[in-house]
Amino acid sequence: MGSSRREYNPEEGHESIERLLERLHRVKPRYVMLSDSVWAPNIDIFVTGKDIVVKVDLAGVDKDKVRIKLKERLLTIEGYRKDFDEDRRTKFVQMEIDYGRFFRQIEMPVDVLGEEAQASYREGFLHITIPIVLPNNYKINL
Repeated sequence: MGSSRREYNPEEGHESIERLLERLHRVKPRYVMLSDSVWAPNIDIFVTGKDIVVKVDLAGVDKDKVRIKLKERLLTIEGYRKDFDEDRRTKFVQMEIDYGRFFRQIEMPVDVLGEEAQASYREGFLHITIPIVLPNNYKINL
């Protein structure tokens, strides 16, 4: 009998794990798609130097159905995306878009000025700009 052992290749294992994680991220189990569970929109967070910007992918969401709250460092974004085709379809061929209630909480990495935060919604993206609390620098004369 021949041996079926293969030499360990760490690069090969890493690639297969990445493929598996990517597949798990893309493919939703059937029970999740058909439930009324809460979904989390994709976000980007970046710093401009004086602000933190949170960009939220909310394609198809009516801006009146979005609520934003900032308490200290905790930003909460929640709302609802309606499925307008729900009554028309008879069966699914494929379903990847999440509908229903969404919820996302993000802790800011630094202190922010919540009272100066601004939000805008355009082309399916919610943009939230929050000024960072900049440290006070004092000049001390001798």
